[in-house]
Amino acid sequence: MGPQESLALAIYVGFAFASHDAIAKASGLEYRHEVLTCYTMLWGLPLVGGAALLLGAGISAEAAVYYALAGILNFSFGRTLLYTAIRILGSSGGSTMSSTSAVFGAILGWLIAGENPDLRVWAGVFLILAAAYLASGGLERRSLKGIAAGLGNGFLIALGIVLARLGNLSGGHPVTGVALAYLAGSASAVLMSLSSGSLRSGLTDSRVSLMGILAASGQISRYFALTVLGASVVAPLQNTRPLIATALLAAAGRSDVRPGKHHWAAAALVLVGVYMIASSTT
Repeated sequence: MGPQESLALAIYVGFAFASHDAIAKASGLEYRHEVLTCYTMLWGLPLVGGAALLLGAGISAEAAVYYALAGILNFSFGRTLLYTAIRILGSSGGSTMSSTSAVFGAILGWLIAGENPDLRVWAGVFLILAAAYLASGGLERRSLKGIAAGLGNGFLIALGIVLARLGNLSGGHPVTGVALAYLAGSASAVLMSLSSGSLRSGLTDSRVSLMGILAASGQISRYFALTVLGASVVAPLQNTRPLIATALLAAAGRSDVRPGKHHWAAAALVLVGVYMIASSTT
């Protein structure tokens, strides 16, 4: 697989996650955040498991540890923070705050994975960071809890991407890796839900199942992209997410989820930032 195919996969991740985010907000799901994480993880398991059986391969013990950590930190804890941010800030705001994974991804890729992002990547990172602030509406106009949850999710997304990249470079395989990550993340999500005493009926909710399938398809695409592209590139590229989420909510036309002007402006900044980062790989 070449750079262009990897770029396409990384951008698809943004589409899949944005669709997931828009459903999470527009459908008005009332499940507790950790329970929703558990349900969507369980719905994603058959997809990633089937992909691993068809396309997977053996991996090293070191790679397995990296993948398992990525699953727990990103898929379980990170997704729970995402649902918290979406419920407080809305899908557009939550998606854009999560786009700070571009910033964290570039920094962690440099510090942990030994990557060396060029000036175009850092310029794109700056634009995405500015978009995240714009989408927040300013700290005095938004919930600090929602912003903290969005930033936490962005950090854990980036950390999961770096860990997955390290797994790929340590004798891992992307599809087997995402399956292991999903297993570890699902186990963690079930434990969180059981410990909170809030696990109840709802696994068959069609909205939850669609969210789980979209997220899983995005994760598989992301792990494949990481076999060619670095974490400092993949983390920002998936952040077409807020632009698409904003467009989807606008198309839905519901006044309670309709994005504002600052969301559109933030989404445009993200698009320019993504272009800057993508141009660094060509």
